[in-house]
Amino acid sequence: MSMQVVLVKVGPQLYRKIVESEGEVLDAMGDEEAVSGFLYATDTYDELDYRDISQWATDESHPFFDLFAGDVLVDDYEWTSGPPMYHSHEEVQAISRRLNDCDQADWQVARVADFFRRAVLEGKGVIVGVD
Repeated sequence: MSMQVVLVKVGPQLYRKIVESEGEVLDAMGDEEAVSGFLYATDTYDELDYRDISQWATDESHPFFDLFAGDVLVDDYEWTSGPPMYHSHEEVQAISRRLNDCDQADWQVARVADFFRRAVLEGKGVIVGVD
């Protein structure tokens, strides 16, 4: 079973479309279909296996814990390993600060920190889930 961590940058309008569609728009995005306000190559990061970061994701002192402690994106909508979480732009800023303050010697932390920095600069929220 895949345990791929997926991060997706979304602006406010796209977030509303995803919620209103009960996740169907997010499924289309995952299939790399054309969706207004979304480019798969730049708005998605999917190069982490949850099993490689699970020790950090369950440690409240590590910023990765915050990635999986967001609000459920859409009620009754799940990926392979549970519901994806949504972090507003303000929450993304806070997580980004924690990631920047964290030791980035591990490539996983450095890449996620970079993804969150870009989301902050673009004024976007981030969806996080395990698929």
